[in-house]
Amino acid sequence: MATISIEFGKESSQKTREVYLLVRQGKTRQRVKTGVRLNEQEYSPKTKKIKSIEKARIVEKLRLDLIDNMSDLAAGAMAGDPDDAHTITKKIIKKQEKKELEFFAYAEDWVSRAKIKGAKNYLTMLNTLEKFLKCRKLFFQEITVTPVRDKKYYCAECFNQNLNIGLKTIGKAVGINKLQFYQARHTFATLSRNLMKFSKGDVDEALNHVGNYEIADVYITKDFSIINDNNFKLLDKVFKNQIPTL
Repeated sequence: MATISIEFGKESSQKTREVYLLVRQGKTRQRVKTGVRLNEQEYSPKTKKIKSIEKARIVEKLRLDLIDNMSDLAAGAMAGDPDDAHTITKKIIKKQEKKELEFFAYAEDWVSRAKIKGAKNYLTMLNTLEKFLKCRKLFFQEITVTPVRDKKYYCAECFNQNLNIGLKTIGKAVGINKLQFYQARHTFATLSRNLMKFSKGDVDEALNHVGNYEIADVYITKDFSIINDNNFKLLDKVFKNQIPTL
């Protein structure tokens, strides 16, 4: 039966390494992506071990799942010459694709084919989700509210509550007592209109106001890139190019 080990990819320009599962069958070898990336502090080049407990658990779960799939494949195989590593992994991936749809692969394929502006914003969202999950692999059946239930922002009420806590911390640092979301929205709207000269319609949309353009919205396809671009321009203006590029 084929064996499976863990292997690190080459260091990227971001100083990270991707983790692979290496399938060996006889003299053949085949890498399988895990979607997990490690920075310099999360792995040991000497021992070839993952230091991050969270990411080590993710990789181990994927390794065990791959072993189970290989066992099922071997049990249903006909007698004869064993498949090479490439054929084994290809059959397992094809089997998984039939019963499991992977979110990142689906989303990346959609972005590559979508003929809309602001596609980079969706890629930014995927990168943020990867940082949250600690890997770039998520099957649709795994998407539930449970993984984020213990987070601060999983519902509107929690989001507003924790946003106000954060704003009070910022207010204390700059000498503004009891700074809250409502005041921040006023500041954003004033700067967007008076400093940046954005249209009132764009400011309304950024504030998520409803009712002003109900008829027009029926005819206009939603494009969030307009307000996203405006937001970045405002941040760039206020902070004088101190905002890092995503």
